[in-house]
Amino acid sequence: MNEDIMEIANTLVYSHRLRCGTSAVATAALALDLGKLPPPLTGDVNSGWLWRSLVRSQGVVFLDTDAVPAREQLNNEVVSNPTEAAIVKLLVHGLLQAAVSSSSIAIITPFRAQLQLLRESTRRWGVEASTVDRFQGRDKDCVIVCFTRSNVANDPGKLLRDWRRLNVSVTRAKKKLFFVGSCSTLRGCAALAALLDLVEEKGWGMALPVGAHLTYPCRDPYS
Repeated sequence: MNEDIMEIANTLVYSHRLRCGTSAVATAALALDLGKLPPPLTGDVNSGWLWRSLVRSQGVVFLDTDAVPAREQLNNEVVSNPTEAAIVKLLVHGLLQAAVSSSSIAIITPFRAQLQLLRESTRRWGVEASTVDRFQGRDKDCVIVCFTRSNVANDPGKLLRDWRRLNVSVTRAKKKLFFVGSCSTLRGCAALAALLDLVEEKGWGMALPVGAHLTYPCRDPYS
């Protein structure tokens, strides 16, 4: 993992004991062809949240969904978030348009119902989607963590309070780590609040605009 991603693991779990093996590993980054990004439905390419999230040079980007809004759906204690899944789909679409290989991207979430939504929306592109638990011991150049929980009670639930799952989520990415989630809800968990404090300190956060999931066309990136 590069130095930004390692900073999260070091701060939250490893008490700064981790070190990058080489300078090449520390500075590893995705090679992006941003000239191929689609423009938003209104405005030019440079005005859109997708371009602004991909153009960032740091290895970590946290996309805050609070203003979108992207509220969870709860059905018999089964949690999903279609709006957040749509945002992840647009992010994956942008990465593919920017010439990132589908085999280099993974989407992970702790929630099985959300995983089903993510798989349905990205399956035709060959991008892997998995639960946090099933992704242990593996890595990808680019990992998108879909937190899913977003509610007026600001309750992240039991799964997101598990430090081990947070650690697995963070340490699976080698070059780029995207978090997608509700900052207000996630702050209800001490471990995630510590993550958000680091995101704020490092300037890694980006607030998504109202209706972010509706701001881009989503054609087949390989057409």
